[in-house]
Parts: sequence; structure tokens; C-alpha cells
Amino acid sequence: NALPTATLSGGATLCYGDSTQLQIQFTGAAPWTYQLSDGTNTTTYTTAVPTVSIWVKPDSTKTYMIPFVQDNNTCSNEGDGAAVVTVNYQTQTSTTVASCNNYYWLQNQSTYTTSGVYTYTSLNTAGCLNTDTLNLTVNYSNNTSTTQTSCNTYDWNNVTYTTTGTYYHYTTGATGCVDTATLNLTINYSNNTSTTQTSCNTYDWNNVTYTTSGTYYHYTTGATGCADTATLELTINYSNNTSSTQTSCNTYDWNNVTYTTSGTY
Repeated sequence: NALPTATLSGGATLCYGDSTQLQIQFTGAAPWTYQLSDGTNTTTYTTAVPTVSIWVKPDSTKTYMIPFVQDNNTCSNEGDGAAVVTVNYQTQTSTTVASCNNYYWLQNQSTYTTSGVYTYTSLNTAGCLNTDTLNLTVNYSNNTSTTQTSCNTYDWNNVTYTTTGTYYHYTTGATGCVDTATLNLTINYSNNTSTTQTSCNTYDWNNVTYTTSGTYYHYTTGATGCADTATLELTINYSNNTSSTQTSCNTYDWNNVTYTTSGTY
């Protein structure tokens, strides 16, 4: 009798956890008993059909062969052919990030604003599943806004401002994020005036009578609520007054005037 044959074909490249089929073609007298070996383990099968398909699910790359085949005539032989099943593996990466306010993750081109665990799946270079994991902590900036109205100047964070505007002050918070304080500032200005006056003996100004030279101030509140200051630079000059007592007979001439009666002139 002719020796039986068992010809193995198939083989594939697959990802870990997947299965593939191998084909075996027999000749000789049915049924056949044969062994399938992956180089580590050998399994014995029996079949009555000349063509069979066997599912295999290796956990690593294996080369399958048939080391033994026997037909119904008890004739035996070695099988022909080999089937290589290449196993590629899934990949995983994990990244831990702390970010301020938001985080842009390049893997999936998404922006996150809250803490959490995010995943993105894709295929690796071998065509198997790749899982990227992002362990994200989002810390937040503490942003404040203050509106102020002031007269002439305003001191804020060791800076004196003299004009209306929006100003910013940046600090680093406890979480390492930039905190922004915003000042919306309106500056109103006092209306200050100065007057120089020279007067004889007295000078009346804002319901006050001044009799001596000096610098004087008068304060009022303007329409914007700021203190307006009026300044008076005052010089008082004094009259020179003299008094004479005279006794005369009938008439008296004084400063080109002739007086004929007693009196004070």
C-alpha cells in the first residue's frame, strides 16, 4: 500500500487573542490519525474526510507541522508542509499630566477642561490594538476682577495709577497656575485753581475777611466727588494813618483847605 500523506497549509499574521484556520489535505485509506505540533505541544486527531480545517489560537508566534499521520491500513508517514502563525501584540501607554485650566491631548486632538482618566484606541504599527491612557489633573487659575473709582491717583499692588484704564496683576497660585487680578479703574481729577491778589488792609474771599498776607485754601467737592482746592496767594498792604491835634484862632489851613469851625477832619 502507498504511504498516506498529510499536507499542511495556511499560516497567518494575527493579533494576540485572535484565531486562524490551518488546512490539511490527506491521501491514503480513511480514516486518518494524525498529530499537529506547534513546536511545543502536540495534539492527536482523527478524521474520516480527506480535507480538514483546524482553528488555532496561539499566544506567541508558532510554526505548525504534522510529525505523524497513519491511515486505515496502519501505514504511517510524516506530514508535508509547515504553517507559520505570527502573533503580534496589543500595546498600551499611560501618561500622567497636571495642567492649568485645560489640556490638549495630541493623541486624539481633544481639549479637556476637567480632571479624569481618558482613553484613546488606535492601531499600532503591527495592526493590533493600541490603547493610550491619559491620567489628567486640571487645576484652575483664580481670576478676580475689581472695579474702582478714585480721585487723582490709585494705589494697587504697589503701583500708583494716574489714568483711567484696565490693569492686570499676575501671580502664581498654590497649584502652580497663573492667577490674574483685573482692575477696571476710573480716575477723576480734582479742579485746583490758584489766585494771586494784592489788597489794602483787608481782603474778602469766600466769606472770610483776611487782614494779613499769606497763602489760604478753600476746599469744595466737585461734581465727580473729588476735593477741589482753590488757593489764594494774598499780599496785604497797609494804609499809613496819622493824627494831629491843632488849636487855632478864627481859621486853620490844612492840605489846601481853610477850616473855620472846630471838628475832626
